[in-house]
Amino acid sequence: MMILSGVWFSLEGSPEFIRQISYFLPLTHLVEGARAVMIEGADFVALSTHTIPLAVMTFVFLTIGALMFRWDGDGR
Repeated sequence: MMILSGVWFSLEGSPEFIRQISYFLPLTHLVEGARAVMIEGADFVALSTHTIPLAVMTFVFLTIGALMFRWDGDGR
């Protein structure tokens, strides 16, 4: 995830399908949002293109995790 999110290097020169895959990773939105705040001084409205996908991913992954969780009382 760190390689495809653009943490260490820009994805501008990478093929289009790699950039499309990276937008399905939450770290990409976190990194781009943090850069926008630090470099451009972006406000919350400008960050909505990153906060909305992060909120959706959070909801989806927490729901899947809660549905898959099983509490076995036998201690294993």
